[in-house]
Amino acid sequence: MEYILKNVNVLYGRELSLLTHHQVWVKEGIIIKIGQDIENLKNIEVIDGEGKFLIPGLIDLHVHMMWDGSLNPVGTTESEGYEQMLIRAVNNTQHYVAHGITTVRDIGAIEDISLHVAKAVDRGLIQGPTIIASGKTLTMTGGHDPFWARFVDGKDEALKGVREQIYKGAKVIKVSATEGVYGRTEI
Repeated sequence: MEYILKNVNVLYGRELSLLTHHQVWVKEGIIIKIGQDIENLKNIEVIDGEGKFLIPGLIDLHVHMMWDGSLNPVGTTESEGYEQMLIRAVNNTQHYVAHGITTVRDIGAIEDISLHVAKAVDRGLIQGPTIIASGKTLTMTGGHDPFWARFVDGKDEALKGVREQIYKGAKVIKVSATEGVYGRTEI
């Protein structure tokens, strides 16, 4: 896939210099050239950016794709089945990429839903951003985030928990090392 975006404003370089009314030549997802007058010798498709801004993809480093954004997302997950949570995660993933978020880090999901969605994006089954997912959180028995935790007590269980999550496809490991109270009504 190759195209030229014309009439776009670009924040460029470390200093984020504003380049107005520029053209951007893209080939196979890589920017080849940025300039004011890129010569179109190959009959490449030209798309008018209508004077809008072209920015790098945004990155969100703390998401939970399966949550609904309510004040009590844990309550929502408790009233829904696995399938509904998976559908919401897919929908949220498509929402992210449609709004310019090209990478997310999902750090906690019931039954490793985020790992399944990440694999679907990687395989081209669904549209979505690059997903760096942990799946289940590793926490001590009775600790923080018990609703999606893999309980580990001691170094041997922690090592095994890390290995399990990596085996399932985790690209990052979330550890809740304190007792915490989120997701627990009793203190």
